[in-house]
Amino acid sequence: MAAGTRIFTDGTIRTLDPEQPTVDAVLVRDGMVVAAGALADLREQACNSPDVVDLGGGTMLPGFIESHNHFQMAGVGFAHVNLRGDVCDSIPEMQRRLRERAGQTPGGDWVIGRGYDQTLLAENRHPTRQDLDEASTDHPIAIFHVSYHGLVANSRALEMAGVDQLTADIPGGDIYRDDHGYPTGVFMESPAMSLISSHMPQNGVPEYEDGLKLARDHYLPKGITAVHDARIGGYDEVRAYANMIAAGELPIRTYMMVAPELYDAELEGQAGDLGPALGLPAGRLIAGPVKMFQDGAIQAYTAALTEPYFDAPDEHGVKIHDPAFLSSEIMRFHKLGLQIAIHGNGDSAIDDILNGYEAALEAHPRSDHRHRIEHCQTARPDQLERMARLGVTSSVFINHLWHFGDRHISRFLGPDRAHRLEPLASMSRLGIRWGLHSDFPVTEVDPLMGIWLAVNRQTSDGQVIGADEAVDVELALRGFGPDAAWLAFQEGKMGTIAPGYYADFVVLSGDPVNVPETIKDLQVQATIIGGETVWTR
Repeated sequence: MAAGTRIFTDGTIRTLDPEQPTVDAVLVRDGMVVAAGALADLREQACNSPDVVDLGGGTMLPGFIESHNHFQMAGVGFAHVNLRGDVCDSIPEMQRRLRERAGQTPGGDWVIGRGYDQTLLAENRHPTRQDLDEASTDHPIAIFHVSYHGLVANSRALEMAGVDQLTADIPGGDIYRDDHGYPTGVFMESPAMSLISSHMPQNGVPEYEDGLKLARDHYLPKGITAVHDARIGGYDEVRAYANMIAAGELPIRTYMMVAPELYDAELEGQAGDLGPALGLPAGRLIAGPVKMFQDGAIQAYTAALTEPYFDAPDEHGVKIHDPAFLSSEIMRFHKLGLQIAIHGNGDSAIDDILNGYEAALEAHPRSDHRHRIEHCQTARPDQLERMARLGVTSSVFINHLWHFGDRHISRFLGPDRAHRLEPLASMSRLGIRWGLHSDFPVTEVDPLMGIWLAVNRQTSDGQVIGADEAVDVELALRGFGPDAAWLAFQEGKMGTIAPGYYADFVVLSGDPVNVPETIKDLQVQATIIGGETVWTR
């Protein structure tokens, strides 16, 4: 991937370096930024005749860093039946799509769907096993909720899994049942979902490699040069990454959030750059924080809330772990010196996470741990103050405002809690550094949309949600730039255009700073990694 000597110029260049916010030109040699400044000075510094890359009047920024998404899993999921709300708005349409796939699938093989949202279906409910039976009884069928915190299975799948009315409830999960106690086919959260998913076809290295190719082709046109892959659960996933990088087929840099069981097993607690161990170039595949979960998703009614859901007064959500167990796991990995990232959407789950972090830090103080709360959507003001005191940071699920904001106001949370979602301005006032993310495939990956939302906080129906939590464009850009890099201990390497950094850039059709109200309408013109153009419009 490393390029020779090149100068990028003839456009607006925003470095996101406060010492030198804009420059005329950038000198790149062998994939790294050598200098940034005046064009005449860089030509002199280049010595030999460099290649000159004309930006055509576009705006060049550091390449976007997507700080929480499921890069590899999403790629694999492209093979599944698309049931997202924008293409599937009723159970009959769902049945039609699944029936069509079943007709192309040998009898007895699985049919898998993805992305249904019960609140966007005309029936305004989860489908049931009987609904999926209408698509096929010759195939086991499972469909994943848009949040991936739930699934629905048909009767054939339940039979294969041995699930019936005698199946016990699962701590940390929820099995929906009818009036007679028989499972309806709906399973929420991984402990319950695993009753079905453990019987589904298991992916291996070839499937993961195919998924990475599809994800790469989806991400590069969005200007993304680095990702934080939000859960790597098995070593085959690592092997697939390594194979793709070694073959020169995956330029995007990856910071992996690693499941506890993988750190306990094959990785043996090895964190940091895996390049030397796997024979890969430096800075391409990094084992990052231990990734855990404490609750689910607001739109699935499984985020653990202190106060009940606005339209479900008996429902407070689901806690994946007993708080004492969560604290013990935090203590264990904190003592090993690892960074920790825990999924927490609801404020009750955030309490549990902060309690665990505080106990670990009191017992084993560490000044620069950068422990993370992933999503951190409903954090209360007192929790934000506690995060600041403990040095806890967050990657914030900014896309929720657009995709689910209207329903947060009217259904899930009610106006008061909805307007404090994604509290970016409050975090910044307290000195909490944050990144921004899409959680793809939960919402579409699109950094320009995320930046626009951080600035404008608008829902898909045009409501402004939590205007007091809006931030300016420069700060929003940092959420996909230097602050996202900082979350991964990669400051000094990526997220800024400055000497010694990777030459990872995105070129846009205009300057986001000049068009705050229409940032989402800008186009990515080119994506550059290591000084090489890896995608162009």
